[in-house]
Amino acid sequence: MTDEGASTAPRALEWFTRAASLEAARAALPQKAFGEALAKAASHLEVVELALEPPEEFASGDPNDAILLLLAEALRVVLVAKAHLAPSSTLDSALAALAETGASSLERFAPEGATVDDVLRWLNSGRASALDGLSVPEIDDRVAVCRAFVRAAVADAREPWTRVRRLEGQRRMRFVTVMCAAMVVLAGGTMAFRRLTAKADLATGKPFTASSAYEPFSASGKANTPIEFDTFFHTREEDHPWVKIDLGAVTRVKSIDVKNRPDCCGERAVPLVIESSMDGDTWLELARRSDSFSEWTATINPTDMRFVRLSVPRRTFLHLSRVLVWR
Repeated sequence: MTDEGASTAPRALEWFTRAASLEAARAALPQKAFGEALAKAASHLEVVELALEPPEEFASGDPNDAILLLLAEALRVVLVAKAHLAPSSTLDSALAALAETGASSLERFAPEGATVDDVLRWLNSGRASALDGLSVPEIDDRVAVCRAFVRAAVADAREPWTRVRRLEGQRRMRFVTVMCAAMVVLAGGTMAFRRLTAKADLATGKPFTASSAYEPFSASGKANTPIEFDTFFHTREEDHPWVKIDLGAVTRVKSIDVKNRPDCCGERAVPLVIESSMDGDTWLELARRSDSFSEWTATINPTDMRFVRLSVPRRTFLHLSRVLVWR
């Protein structure tokens, strides 16, 4: 009986670090001399690119023979290094050595419409004669075939290094992905924790009384329960309109949030006066807002109260979206 949990953890760690894959890929890297040979082959290919797309026109002559020469040298360098022969060895000796070890698989590099023998003949001793008697489009096609063949062979030889870089890139990307996911989870968890631990305000759902009621509103009800216009009460136009909320018990309050009617007419709620009372008859002014607002947090000295009253000391309508009272 196997412990699935024990096998899952190493797999997950490997997915994240790519440690074993990287170790295997680095162990499979050829000797340093092969890497140097590849760099040399790549430099030949770069010269080919410059010859095919020179910054200036060639002064005279056809560069295609030089291009084939460089391509042949690039292929020779790579295959000689792959066959572990002396750097001065010929392309033919490298091909023979690779064929003996079964490592030669050049067929997959041959572009459509050409065989490996064709490409090797064009790149080897028959370079110049390989282009004789051809039209300009035919020469361009033949050079393109040789170029594609050598590029594929060099890219294949570089695959061990490419694999290492790919695995290193995967590790970096997965590390970033995991870190981003962790940050998202942490942020979401923090918000959820705050929501779970946050205390409800003292006013929501508690009884309120308004100085009057504008249809279809009522002069009494439960605070912060919207009826229309996202407001929970609406007085008529009158002198000194007010709304009073009964917190249900004497409580020490530290701040009060007021949210104005959101759709219009916010100027009707200024100047807004907040008062507290222990008995509903004697009132103590806590805060006053004289300029227009959409939301206002009135931070006060901790005050014991049972009732909260909000009023406007002038002739106006009064309507608010929310009144939140906090310990």
